[in-house]
This record gives sequence, structure tokens and C-alpha cells, in this order.
Amino acid sequence: MTLQPTRDAFAQLAIEVLQQHGESRSIDYDSEKFCLKVGDGERCNFVNLGNAYDEYCGVPPEHRTPLLKHWFGRQLGEKPKLELSNVLPRIRDRAYYGLLDLRVGGMLAQAAPGKAVEPPSMPHRPFGEYFALSLVIDLPTAVVDITQKDLEELGLDFDAVYARALENLAMLSAEPFRNPKPGVYVSAYRDNHDPARLLLTERIRKLKVRGNPVAMFPNRNTLIITGAEDPAGIIELLELTKLGLLDSRPGNAIALELKPDGQWVPFLPQAPRVQRHFAEAMVRDYGEQQKLMREDFDRRDLDIFVATYNAMQKPNGQVSSYTTWSQGVDSLLPRAHEVAFVEMQGDVPGNITRVSWAAAETVVGHLMKKEIEYPPRWRVNVFPTPEQLAKMKALTPAEAPVAQSEPTAPMPAPTGNLGSTAAVCALMTGAAWYFSHSPLLTLVVAALAAGAMFGLPKLLKP
Repeated sequence: MTLQPTRDAFAQLAIEVLQQHGESRSIDYDSEKFCLKVGDGERCNFVNLGNAYDEYCGVPPEHRTPLLKHWFGRQLGEKPKLELSNVLPRIRDRAYYGLLDLRVGGMLAQAAPGKAVEPPSMPHRPFGEYFALSLVIDLPTAVVDITQKDLEELGLDFDAVYARALENLAMLSAEPFRNPKPGVYVSAYRDNHDPARLLLTERIRKLKVRGNPVAMFPNRNTLIITGAEDPAGIIELLELTKLGLLDSRPGNAIALELKPDGQWVPFLPQAPRVQRHFAEAMVRDYGEQQKLMREDFDRRDLDIFVATYNAMQKPNGQVSSYTTWSQGVDSLLPRAHEVAFVEMQGDVPGNITRVSWAAAETVVGHLMKKEIEYPPRWRVNVFPTPEQLAKMKALTPAEAPVAQSEPTAPMPAPTGNLGSTAAVCALMTGAAWYFSHSPLLTLVVAALAAGAMFGLPKLLKP
């Protein structure tokens, strides 16, 4: 059995490789964030170590030294020249870009306190609603994102470079898909660009599947395709996705369906396993966003409650989600299946009215201002009237169905520090499921609160 280095030991290995390859600036290690800060001031670089560490621990010992060189064997300040022959499209989680400003902004705020430093603009396009299409420079030892500044220096717009990137991808994709079972196909490229092959729609349409093609890509080197009307194929798709998620760098396991018009859209049937994959992705994205936003608000001394995206599995196996809208609390709500309106009696929660998200949008949509594009959040600071609550309740079915167009969810998201009034509301209503100092106690409180509102369904666990 191969011994794995500690995170601190791996950080020291990374520092040594950086210095061996010419990095002469100071390098500081942040063990809490598991990252390196290289240099000082506005021109410093941050190196997140999580992905590299996971990949390092997942390979045999003889592959570890080349892997370290792959990750850290170049000077960080150097930007490779943008050659159109090296440009490729990339498909990744849309949350990566939605959270980029928060991630980088927090690091820059630490590096240059008191200075307004803008993170680099990363041009991208939404893809399949929950993913994003971007452009990268594909190098032998790295894949580098193309920024808006890169495009401006090249004198081309996103669409022009994308057209060339698609041509480059097609030339790298001559090898056919593997066909492990009838109606199921798996990419054979394993070049870190497998998910981008979804863009080669004409090639995908030639695969012999039943119904519209359905795809999942659980990691950078795996793309699995079957047909929407093939139950056995869907089961195999889920099994292969389960294996693919064991990769050292797992991705997002939301399924997409290729429609006749050439657009990829979310594939969200009533199958609980498909819903759960989708839900896990949403809980993860909203959880990270919540943590980063709370840290940002703390730095800026803003008293805004970032509401939790909670999820559970009902007795019938269907997955559902909810969030809380508390009276007198300035909040940012995630989109969920249901909203729990919490009336306050002083600092103590009182009546709770549970309604569907659709009913809330219909009746009090004018009180909801969308402030964050993705993962989407709505600012609310005015509580509905009793008449509006009653109208929303009347518009909500006794058992709200899981709609294909709405996010489903599982597994509670992590929470950060809570504000004064919001903390009481979150704890008492089950909006915050875990606190790091007492996860068991919080789970019990959350279970009791959720049971009161939702009829004791099965709570999903990480």
C-alpha cells in the first residue's frame, strides 16, 4: 500500500518544484485554504493545491515526480502565447465562472488590502443551463484559460476563436467511441477534453442509441452517451458515471439531452438516481457560493443573510429542495423547489408557510430581485402579507411535484458564520444543517425542523 503525504508535506513538495524551475519570489503556504501565495501585492499568484494533491495521491509512485513537474514545473508569471492552432473549447461547471470573482476576489483582497483589484474576465457561454463553454490554450504540460484580454490582444472575438477551436477539436477526435454495451458509448480519448466532444453533435447523432442522445461526463476523461428511450442504457450510464466519479478530480454528474434543434438541455426524469446526481451538484455549488459570499460580506461588514439550499429524499424516492424566507431578514435566496416563509415573533420563529417556488414567483415575484446569475440568487427584504401567503398556499399542490425545469437537490450544504437574527432563524427552521463545532446536534435540530415542515422525509446525507 502506497503511503500518502500529508497536505502540508505535499505543499512543501510543490514549493520545491516551483523553486527548482525558476520561481524566485517569496512563497507563503496557507494551510487552512490549502493554497500557496507566490509573490506580494497586486502581481502575486495564488496556487490552489487541492486538485493537484488529489491527483498525486491517486497515481502510482513512479508517476508522481512527472505529475509534480506537470503541475508546478513552470514560472507562474509567464503567460503562453496564444496560437490559434493550440486553442480548444472546454466544457466545465457553470459554477466555476459564477464563483470565480468571489474566489479570486477574496485572494486579491488578502494580497492587496484596501486596493480595488479586478479579477481577470473569463469569457464563456452558458451550455446546457448548468455548464459553461469557454476557450483554453492546450499545452503539453498545462491547459490555460483564455481571458478577455487575450482575445483583445489577438483582435478576435469569442465566436471567431471558438470556430477555430471546434475545428481543432474535430481533428483530435478521429478515434471512434467505445461501445461496451448495446446502445451505450464511452469516449476513448482521455486527453482532458472528453466533455468538449458534446460539441461535435453531428458525430454524436451517428451513434446508434434509442431516442435523443443523453450524456454524462463525471470527470475530464470520461464522456458517456446512451439514448433517452433506453431504460437499460440509462442504468448503464448511471453505473459508469458512478465509477467515473471515483476519479481523483470528479466533475459534475448532471445529465444532458441532445434535442433535435442541436441544443443540449438538462435531462431530469423522475428517476431518483438521476435526480440525486443533479441534487448533489446543486448542493455543492450553492454550498461553496454561500461560504464565499459570507466571507466576502464579513470583509465588507454587510449584514445580508445568504440562505441555505436544503435537500431531502421523500418516501417515494423523489428528491426535493427548499430554502427559507424569514420575516425581517435581508436575504439572498437560492432557487429551490419550495420556499418556507418564516414569520417572526421577536427573535423567535413563529408560523411557517410552505409553498412552491412557482407559487412564490407568481404572487410575490415583484418582491424578489435577481442579483446573482449563477448559481442564481434573489434578494428579498420585504415579507409577504397574510393575504399573499394565503394565495401562495392555495396555488401550491398538497404534494408539490418535482418539475423537470426546476433544480432538485440532495445533501445539506456547508455553512459559514451566520449573522445575528439570521442565525436564530437558520438554526430553528433547519435552513442551516451543519455547524463544524457540532454536526450531530445540528443534524438532529435540522431533522426535527424539516420533519415539522415536510412530513419527516428521508434526509440525504453527504
